[in-house]
Amino acid sequence: MTQINLTFEGVAGVLPSVFEASSQLTILDLSENNLNDSFPDSLGRIRTLRGMNMGQNKLHGELPLFSPKSLDNLEML
Repeated sequence: MTQINLTFEGVAGVLPSVFEASSQLTILDLSENNLNDSFPDSLGRIRTLRGMNMGQNKLHGELPLFSPKSLDNLEML
């Protein structure tokens, strides 16, 4: 799987840290939902990520530290 787009799908609760296991993930869009926790550190370890949208949720805290290799492909945050 290379893209996850669950915009406006009514996703609620804690953001799971399973995305790191998706070694080919390029786009992660979970915007316009009801996620309400902090950002998992595993997001910063997805090396293939080009774009991530978590807008319009109730997430709090700081974004995880992205490893230098993860930032090579990142175009949109």
